[in-house]
Amino acid sequence: MTAASTSNAQTFGLGPTSFSTAALREVSRRELIQVLDSVRGKKALVIDPSVSGPLSLVAEFAVLKEHGVEKIFHLASAPLETDCKSLVYITRPNPTHMKWIADQYKWCASQRSSTPDNQPDITVYFVPRRTLICDQILEEQGIFGDIAIGDYHLDIVPLEEDLLSLELDSFKPFYVDGDPTLIHSVAHAIMKFQILYGSIPRILGKGNGAKVLTELLIRMRRDYSIADAPLNSSQASDSEFDSIIILDRTVDLVSPLRVQLTYEGLIDELFSIKTTFVEISAPVSQVSPAAIIPPTYSKSKKLVLNNQDHVFSEIRNLGFEVVGSMLSHVALRIQEEEDERHKLKTTTQLKDFASKIGGLQQQRQSLGLHNGIYDDILRYAGNPDTVKRWAAEEVFTHGKSSSSDLEYIEELIGRQAPIETVLRLLCLYCVVNGGLKTKYYDSFRRHIVQTYGYMHIVTLQRLKQASLLFPLVSTGPKAPYLQLIKQLQLTCDYDSDQVADISYVYHGYAPISIRLIQMACRILNNTSDTISSAPSWKGCEDVLKIIPGPCIEETITASDRSFRKKVQQISPLTLVVFLGGCTMAEVAALRFISGGDSSQRGFIILTTGITTGSRLLNSMVSKPNATGSCAPAFSTLKNTTD
Repeated sequence: MTAASTSNAQTFGLGPTSFSTAALREVSRRELIQVLDSVRGKKALVIDPSVSGPLSLVAEFAVLKEHGVEKIFHLASAPLETDCKSLVYITRPNPTHMKWIADQYKWCASQRSSTPDNQPDITVYFVPRRTLICDQILEEQGIFGDIAIGDYHLDIVPLEEDLLSLELDSFKPFYVDGDPTLIHSVAHAIMKFQILYGSIPRILGKGNGAKVLTELLIRMRRDYSIADAPLNSSQASDSEFDSIIILDRTVDLVSPLRVQLTYEGLIDELFSIKTTFVEISAPVSQVSPAAIIPPTYSKSKKLVLNNQDHVFSEIRNLGFEVVGSMLSHVALRIQEEEDERHKLKTTTQLKDFASKIGGLQQQRQSLGLHNGIYDDILRYAGNPDTVKRWAAEEVFTHGKSSSSDLEYIEELIGRQAPIETVLRLLCLYCVVNGGLKTKYYDSFRRHIVQTYGYMHIVTLQRLKQASLLFPLVSTGPKAPYLQLIKQLQLTCDYDSDQVADISYVYHGYAPISIRLIQMACRILNNTSDTISSAPSWKGCEDVLKIIPGPCIEETITASDRSFRKKVQQISPLTLVVFLGGCTMAEVAALRFISGGDSSQRGFIILTTGITTGSRLLNSMVSKPNATGSCAPAFSTLKNTTD
């Protein structure tokens, strides 16, 4: 059997279920209309660029126009030149954005006459909700009493029917800065989800963040009766969901640090997918060296990558090496469907074929697009530097690394490779082996600071706080990851012709996060007050003890009137919550499980955001300040070097 046919035989997705994200989209759309209608007449809409993508998935431009929006601007530091008297801002609660809004308000006011009728009418809506810090900054800027303020609860963004995202940059704020806002945002999102789709009686979790979130959810459930909710309350006692599994990103730091090897995962690694949108075009020059400097591109075109693209839906979750065969298969299928026109004889047959022409043309156009993207991926993957980097990652994750492997990372530093590439490999080695020996840790810190600038003293301190780069404790136990390799069967020999396990998403490495989910969902709980076959950590204690962080399992019994539940379910669903983001490779692995022939359960993913190793590390890498200097504040340097 060929690789293409084997991969194509595997079904990805939910299987039979009535779950749909239509209710989520409709709630966000209705609230957006209320936001726009709260300001009468014609208005200009100023959107935080990070909110632009999620908004486009909720409402089309025609909807905005119907409700008085004449012009749309992206929020920036520059003065806002518009004739519209009414301005509606939709923004994240970002302190910098508050200063921009204040400056734009003052600039608009200075350009108009001093009469009250000519002063700008500004309304600021925060997504998903305002913060005290933003209120304080607006007050310091002297405009707090001159503008209207509200909340637009655009929290859950449906990227696909089985993939929901809060679209937040959450790793550094939560795990390094200690900002608890993330927990509150996720808790409110989960409560909203249960109002729409019914109460969920069981919560499993692993990690410190999961513990805090679970405790907050229990308090919120106690204070708010979902069964009595006015919105879709009829569904509250008829939910398909029997469990929530909450996983802290710190439970599995290895998976995001490895390069994803599914088709969609590699597109995200190379081109950065943002809320299903990606900017891509033909490369300016050949990719060289691939692993050191990603390809550069000419003026790009924004594309949408989702299941509405039928070609993309067939190949997105596959290992990239079999995509070429699948594209050839799709091309043959399209050609065969087009050739059917020669066999048509009746008017009815001609009409049926005419109705298919548009779809076939779209598929052929999509086929050409993905052929081009795949060629770029092959050039990247075939470069000797890429091969060497991926081989190093494989050695690390198979637990076979040694100090001699660090010479490759030293070579990258000597070649002045992008610091994200260096740190990604160094952090992967460190997490796998439970730290770096002190002499290597000090040496790498010195080389990085000398090569890339001393502002990276702060970068290195952040990585240490996030448990990504730290010295080895010689008296400590064996590294958790090395103990888990055998316990969770994390590694195996990869054969693209025989894909039978989730480890295909990293060519022989199975994500720890997904292995934990598999383990929980294979354990039956036969207690009388719980739903049969619901996920449980029972029997997994030995493995869970190895992984740092508390283990949580809470059950709301059927006697609780706020959480009535169907006892019998044909195909129950589990809501999988990732705190700190998840990768598209992990999403593909869960889809692989859901779509398997023996699957008895479907998974809906709710993540704080889609991440990659580069995206995760970029948030922690110190950047030159506004003057172009690389120097951080002296107080910061002092604190990080003590």
